[in-house]
Amino acid sequence: MKIFRLLSILILFISCNESDNKGDTTEFPVLTNIKTVKKIKTDSLITRSSSSILYIGYLKDTIELNYELVDFPFNPPPPPPPPPENGKVQEIDTIELRKIFNTYNEKFKSNPVYPFYSGWEESRKFKSWNETNINIEVDTNTIIKQLVIDKYFRKEYYKAYPVFIKNQENDTINIGYDRFIPIIVEAKDSTNKWKPIEKMYSFMCGNGINSLILPPNNIIISSKVIYQGDYNTELRIKLGDNYSNKFKGSINYSQFQDSRY
Repeated sequence: MKIFRLLSILILFISCNESDNKGDTTEFPVLTNIKTVKKIKTDSLITRSSSSILYIGYLKDTIELNYELVDFPFNPPPPPPPPPENGKVQEIDTIELRKIFNTYNEKFKSNPVYPFYSGWEESRKFKSWNETNINIEVDTNTIIKQLVIDKYFRKEYYKAYPVFIKNQENDTINIGYDRFIPIIVEAKDSTNKWKPIEKMYSFMCGNGINSLILPPNNIIISSKVIYQGDYNTELRIKLGDNYSNKFKGSINYSQFQDSRY
């Protein structure tokens, strides 16, 4: 029974592009460690997307969500203390300092995201999500939570749908940056045209942003907040030139307007 279920899921991911409403009938993997909140997001303008990783790896029939992955990559330990005001360099306990950095490195490399992490100095080149074949599925029958980071770097959890992203290329691809997957929500306006209500999360220049890579046939589970507003419409998720199944929802019509940040 377990093998049959896994085969059904694999067949679904291969043939998912055959239906616009595939998210309503898809048999998704069973998700465990599901956490949700009561708060639903309401916005008045286009906002920045801040979808991160909840799982990355091979498709399985049961997958445990990990909300702590949003904190990867985490900051290294603080540098040695500065010299005192009299100009004399303060003596540093190099043995203790080495222990601190070793502990940090062990924690860093044991994180589930580490094997999919590509530093800014990485010499290997990967195709971008903008030029690759990616499958995107939104499970509208399951409610989880998403950490949203606004322009003031305030953090809050909102109700969300899980989003399944699969690399359908034969090669490893660049699927995101830092801790974010650059998926955005599009909605149909009153003229039946698809328009974005989100834009990619952006950083200031000079941050040395690192990349997230995804090998062939691996998946990422991310999330998208559930919006609420005065305009009922169809929505979909976009990543490069790839689109998810369509699903119904509501937004405020003013969300089609740019927020200028």
